[in-house]
Amino acid sequence: AFVESAIDGGYVVQLIVSRAQRMVGIEHHARWVSKEWSPDRVVTRLAYWSYRYDDWRTQAQLARLTTALALLCVTHELIRLWAHNPSKRALLRRLGSSYWLLLTVPSFALPALAELTQRPISVSSYTLWVSANELLMFVRCFHEGHVLPPFKVIVLTLANAAGQLLSFSIAMLCAIAVLAAVFVQLFGAWHPAYASFGMAFTRVFTSFTVGAEVDEDAMRVSPAGAALAHYVTNLFLFLIVSQFFIAIVVGSFDATREVERELRRYREIPSGYAPFGSPGPTPRRLADALGYLCAYR
Repeated sequence: AFVESAIDGGYVVQLIVSRAQRMVGIEHHARWVSKEWSPDRVVTRLAYWSYRYDDWRTQAQLARLTTALALLCVTHELIRLWAHNPSKRALLRRLGSSYWLLLTVPSFALPALAELTQRPISVSSYTLWVSANELLMFVRCFHEGHVLPPFKVIVLTLANAAGQLLSFSIAMLCAIAVLAAVFVQLFGAWHPAYASFGMAFTRVFTSFTVGAEVDEDAMRVSPAGAALAHYVTNLFLFLIVSQFFIAIVVGSFDATREVERELRRYREIPSGYAPFGSPGPTPRRLADALGYLCAYR
C-alpha cells in the first residue's frame, strides 16, 4: 500500500549522504505506464540534488575567480575588436550581432552571474549548465576556422550549407515525429523504448543516423508492426533521407574548394614576376605570433 501510494504521487524514496558541510541527495521516482491496464509496469527515474552550507570564504574566492575570468574574456574581446580598427557603426553592428549576443556574451557572463547571485542549483542542472557553456566555447572555436587554414574549408563548408541543412532538417524532423507517433501506437503499451513520444523520437532519430536492427521485443508483441517499423526506418530514413543530408554537405564542400581554388589562383604572383622581400627579424615574428594568440589579429 505504501509503494502504491508513493507511485501515485510520483515519488518513492530519497537517499541523503552528508559529509562536513556538503549534502547530496538521490531521489527515486516512479510512475505507472498504465495503472489500469498494466499495474505491474512502472517507469523509474533518478534525480540528484546537492546543498552546501554557506561558507563565505569559499563563496568569495569563487566569485572573485569567475569575475576575473569574465573580465579577462571581455578584455580579450575588446582587444580583438580594436585590432580591426572599426568605425563606430561597424562596432555597434558587431556588438549587436547574433554571434556576439548568443555565443560570445553568454560564454563568459553566465558563469559569473551564476556564481555572484549564489542561486541554488541541483547537481544535474549544474552539470548541464557546465556542459552547455563548454559547447558554447566549442562553437566559438569554429569561428577561428575563418583564419586558420586547416579548418577554413570545414567552417566555410558548414556556413555555405547551413541554409539547406536547416530546411532539410525541418522536413526530416517532421518525418521522424510522424514515425515516432506511429511506433508509440504500435508498441507503446508493451515496449519501454516506445513508452513515451520523446523516447520513441530518440529511437527513430538513432535509426536515421545508424540504421535499425530487428527489435526482438517488438517482434514478439507485434510481428507485422515490428517488420513494418524495421523496413520503413531503414529504407526511408537510413537509405534515402540520410543520404540527402550527406549530399548537401558534399555539394557544399566541392563548391567551397572550388571557390578557394579560384581565390588562390587570383592571389598568385603573375607570370614574369618574382617574389620580393625577406621575413622580418625573429623577435618581430615572435611578437606577431604572440599578438595573434592574444588578440586574434
